Amino acid sequence: MKSILDTARRLSTSELETLIADLAEIRAEKTPEVMRRPPQLTDEDIRVIPQDDPTICARMLRDGRIRLWMRHSGLGWLVFHLNRDTSVTLRDFFIANTDHDARPALLGKQDGNMH
Repeated sequence: MKSILDTARRLSTSELETLIADLAEIRAEKTPEVMRRPPQLTDEDIRVIPQDDPTICARMLRDGRIRLWMRHSGLGWLVFHLNRDTSVTLRDFFIANTDHDARPALLGKQDGNMH
């Protein structure tokens, strides 16, 4: 593993981003699959890299799903296509757990459109 990491350190930013994406595709094909529930940050056998205050962007797709972009400083941009049920669940969670008088934290523009 050390030699792989040493090689990765010598790659350019672009080469490293390509490697991360390629590794993610390989991981998606492996079993067991990534757990459906999030691991605990204390799980020793699973490496979790939390990201404070990520940049988040979203837009509605033509088919009604929401494309949600989240920037992680080490993993790059992650993109998720959320169906209606998942979007509503996420919305309801934020409403229930945020200050109702505050401007929505995910909205990047005054007009309510996310960038």
